[in-house]
Amino acid sequence: MKTGSLLIITGLSVLAITGCQRSDANTQTAAEGPPKPVVITVAGKSPGSQFVEQMGTVTARQRAGIETKIQAQVQRISVALGTHVRKGDLLVELHTRDLRAHVDQAQAVLQQVSQDYARYKRLFEQGAVTQQDYEAAKMQQSVAEAALAETQAMLSYAQITAPFAGTITEKSANVGDLAVPGRPLFVLEDDAPRQLVVGIPETYRLAINPGDSVPVAIAGGVAQITGVVGEISPSADPASRTFTAKIDLPAGANVRPGQIARLMLKAGGSESVAIPLTALVHRGQLELVFVATPESRANLRLVRTGRLYPNKVEILAGLNDGDRIVNTPPAGLADGDRIEERP
Repeated sequence: MKTGSLLIITGLSVLAITGCQRSDANTQTAAEGPPKPVVITVAGKSPGSQFVEQMGTVTARQRAGIETKIQAQVQRISVALGTHVRKGDLLVELHTRDLRAHVDQAQAVLQQVSQDYARYKRLFEQGAVTQQDYEAAKMQQSVAEAALAETQAMLSYAQITAPFAGTITEKSANVGDLAVPGRPLFVLEDDAPRQLVVGIPETYRLAINPGDSVPVAIAGGVAQITGVVGEISPSADPASRTFTAKIDLPAGANVRPGQIARLMLKAGGSESVAIPLTALVHRGQLELVFVATPESRANLRLVRTGRLYPNKVEILAGLNDGDRIVNTPPAGLADGDRIEERP
């Protein structure tokens, strides 16, 4: 009787456990829901880009901040923004009342010591004064002459002229302002053909040398001109690890200082795995791609990207040629989700 009861209880327990396992499996399938429809793209080989773009800034070959050498009030301004000037043209004139007073004072002092020197010279020739007195009078005249020359030079600084021919591109002075040394009144840029200042990465430094002809894209990449490498810095910037290069642009190029342009550096043409940009998933600093597994699951995989193409991106690591990837992953797609390819 006891043995039979034990067998009945054991059988009931097995049925109960089996029923629970089937119930858990059904609950998991129901919780996972139907597969998510996705668009599948095959990662394939893509020809390497012929050029790598390096962004730079168009500048004038010669640019000067026009400052005053003396402190004085601005009396008259002869130029405005965009004014073209020739070398030596008057740009601004400062008030000279104080300076002229210093010149008059220096002239009066020189006149007085010159008379003293002439008298001491006659007395020295007559033997009435010592040579030491004569030399002292002569020295005072030299000092007075130097003081007059200095005040006259300061007076000449009241008229500020253009150091070279060019165009006024910045103006910060107005009549009545106090001009002080160290504060530019104008910025003058020459009219010579412009140049492109750009940083060259270490990878491409040996591929470019002074005198080389290089393509330059301007106007948002719509137009392209040919420039000539003028200068390259012999040392790299420790912050950006780039070498500063100056590309001389041709005369007549429709570019202006401050405009953005791109230097087209030659790159390798070898084939590489590439995928659409829309397939790339960003999670913080990580770049990932959903790969479709043979079991129709989404496998989130870490990748390392390389060069950018117009609509694609080069994959240096993480994918192989022929991998099936999810293009434009739908919102909410997670690693391990069931997926279904749609046209």
